[in-house]
Amino acid sequence: MLRRDYFLEELNKRGVTKKLLLAEYRKVYPDCYGYTRFCELLDEAKAISQASMHQEHAAGDVLEIDFAGDKISYLDKVLGEVACVVFVAVLPYSGYTFVIALLDATVPQLVKALNACLRYFGGVPMQTKCDNMKQAVIKASRYEPTFNELLEQWSIHNGTALITARVCKPKDKPHVEGGVKLSYQRIYAPLRNETFGSIEELNEAIRLQVERHNHTPLQRKRYSRFERFVDMEKGTLNPLPSEPFVVKKRSERAVEHNYHFLLSEDNHYYSVPYSYIGKKLTAVYDTDTVELYLGQERIVTYNRNPRPYAYTTLPEHMPPAHLAYQEQKGWDSAYFLTQAAKIGPATHGYMQGILKSRPVEQHSFNGCRGLLREAIKKNIGYARMEAACKRGLLASVFNYKTICNILEKRLDEQPLPGTGEGDPLPPHDNLRGPESFK
Repeated sequence: MLRRDYFLEELNKRGVTKKLLLAEYRKVYPDCYGYTRFCELLDEAKAISQASMHQEHAAGDVLEIDFAGDKISYLDKVLGEVACVVFVAVLPYSGYTFVIALLDATVPQLVKALNACLRYFGGVPMQTKCDNMKQAVIKASRYEPTFNELLEQWSIHNGTALITARVCKPKDKPHVEGGVKLSYQRIYAPLRNETFGSIEELNEAIRLQVERHNHTPLQRKRYSRFERFVDMEKGTLNPLPSEPFVVKKRSERAVEHNYHFLLSEDNHYYSVPYSYIGKKLTAVYDTDTVELYLGQERIVTYNRNPRPYAYTTLPEHMPPAHLAYQEQKGWDSAYFLTQAAKIGPATHGYMQGILKSRPVEQHSFNGCRGLLREAIKKNIGYARMEAACKRGLLASVFNYKTICNILEKRLDEQPLPGTGEGDPLPPHDNLRGPESFK
């Protein structure tokens, strides 16, 4: 006799269908069920075989962690759209949830997320359970899995035991599986039409959505996850260590001729004082900070920047000539117009003409700079510059050399030929009137 468990086992094999199994069954029992009834009986048997066990968890006993399958993005000005992985953690007893976006799913980023998670909860659970994710588990085993050495060190540092779910058994960690599903509904969906300029902005938006989720009353309950956590679970967690566990890395390299140190892992350049050009420095860095040392002397500390082939530069590290050039690059039209207005309305108007004279506004900045420098010369001053710009406005020729010529020939000290746009031209045989264009 063919048993139901036989059919359920066969259905898991590639290419096996219910119609095929019914045909095989009819070879033994020709007058058996019709196809519809056969399918109904198989579905009933399948439902019975997949019965779920309700698990009771003690407060503070375990933390379930996982990565969401879908990514979430922010828009970087240089890199464009950056896709981030999403880390989810849930305390099963209260359902209290933590979510954070990470640049990637590497071990240092996972450690960063776990540290942030424990800070969020304000304590450490007895156990931390994950699936057999490659970041945490080197060799899977039902009884003694081999964990990544850094994760082992993290667990010892925080006083929590690492445990894993069985391979391909997501029901071993149902609360975080549900947490991932709720993240799609209560984080991904509400934020789907919003744009964020950095991962910090993205995580702040995620934090607000998580807070809303944790404070929402549970169905058929009179309390929220947050209330149950505070009232029943928070006090059972072990205290946090005095310092978080941080994965530190080292890199040695000589400072390049552009007075920048290349952090090769990110291909990002960090400036140091130009006097260190050619000297061999050591970078000590983690997921958030980069420290540069010469021997035991710490030269500078930066927030880590993941942008490849980009530069993080402090003005005080630059040679004087480079600093002056950089300051020039920082000028804008508002700066020049403000300075010109201090001289007078004609200078302000002429400055506007210079700024509009080039297809690219920045190309006119040197001319604007020249006018301001001429105005502060002892033999010129604001009065002469204002008079020169009045004459320049009549000519409607906007450039630095025009004003210099007016000042050099002292035309600014001569009376203007007229007011407004100047005197009308005298009659001339070569001039045509409006009747020529009818």
